[in-house]
Amino acid sequence: MHLAALNIPQLLTSLWRGQLRSDSVTLEDCSHAYLIGDVWQEHGALIEASKRYLPTSFGRAPRNPAQKINSGYKAWEFMLYIWALGPAVFRPYLSDNHWQHFCKLVRGIRIVEQREIHHTQLQAAHTLLIEWVTEYEEMYYARDPDAIHLVRPCVHLVAHLVPETFRWGPLNLVAQWSLENTIGNLGREVRQPSNPFANLAERGLRRAQVNAAVAIDPTLTINKSYPQASLSISKGYTLLPARDETPYEVLPRENSAILQYLQKARLTLPTDEEELSIIRWGAVALPNGQRARSKWREVLRAPETTRQTRDISGVGQRFGEVQYFFQLNTSEGTRNLVLLSLYTRPDEQLYNSSHQTLYACRYTGSISLLVVEVTTILSVVGVAPLPRCEREIEDNEYLEYVYIIEKPFLSVLELAGLEDEYEEDSST
Repeated sequence: MHLAALNIPQLLTSLWRGQLRSDSVTLEDCSHAYLIGDVWQEHGALIEASKRYLPTSFGRAPRNPAQKINSGYKAWEFMLYIWALGPAVFRPYLSDNHWQHFCKLVRGIRIVEQREIHHTQLQAAHTLLIEWVTEYEEMYYARDPDAIHLVRPCVHLVAHLVPETFRWGPLNLVAQWSLENTIGNLGREVRQPSNPFANLAERGLRRAQVNAAVAIDPTLTINKSYPQASLSISKGYTLLPARDETPYEVLPRENSAILQYLQKARLTLPTDEEELSIIRWGAVALPNGQRARSKWREVLRAPETTRQTRDISGVGQRFGEVQYFFQLNTSEGTRNLVLLSLYTRPDEQLYNSSHQTLYACRYTGSISLLVVEVTTILSVVGVAPLPRCEREIEDNEYLEYVYIIEKPFLSVLELAGLEDEYEEDSST
């Protein structure tokens, strides 16, 4: 936990701000001091502006590091800043060599922190992390005795992540997130100030008994609290309000997308219905604790105070923007579906040069609509405008591109039992 959430992030930001350098090198001559002066302020404003593009399930958004990085910057803020936003927000400022070197680390850490890791993924991660450690010494330390303090113990520890994963299993299973969240939960359950430790012990005992019962019989799950108008469908998915009071009249392109779904699924409409009849829903609760909302409802909120939560992953390894969720009556019964506007596939050049950490796409709007089952949604993602370097702005490259932000270490937080806070939208 501390390696990825605090030690490495603090090391990298100190290097790029020129705070950590050889004693014989001035700040102006430091080859890795990119984020200094006005550039650091510009970069901080970019991070602060990203808040509206981070879904509510991503938790606390990182504050402006130019103003707050020395004022109690939280571990989770570093996690989002470095591992989720990092490949995109550092690209305009770092040199190509330093940026690609950083992306190797991001790719390796993302793999190691998964809850389920394939053998070939671990091999790839080990190669990337070993290369990162070796190149780190060449690029930052350069075998200079005056710069030995740039090689902190956390750099050496990175080389041991994959071997320890082979030895013990996924390292996120021994991370502190679950334990610290449990400590907080138990502390909030104390209701006897006169005898708090006995009360805490009793609450811990009951928690252990509940966990043991669920482990023995997984069907004894704790009911989650959803709005009264919600509708549980299947596989842990639940439709959430708002909801249409009367059937919605679909637009021509939406109609075409729905008919394509029916044809592919070999379904037909009921014989007594001549037109499509659908009931739209505003959001859905996912099994991982996230809430995916829809453009239909989200555009009604003030954009300056709304964190965009309508983009999802899981459509054949594609990303899409939810237009709305809906129910459709077919000859085989009611289907729970979602209408998506797909993003293009990632730009290959950025995808490959970033070691598969930067997904830069374009939004297709109503040009590329797709209807799929709600249960194909895997997670909620963020989508933000792609930061561009000066050369790309001058040449009009990557104009109107966006990049995908996936929640780092989502499966780890599932273990901690953290869920998205949902504001009921009951209007119709």
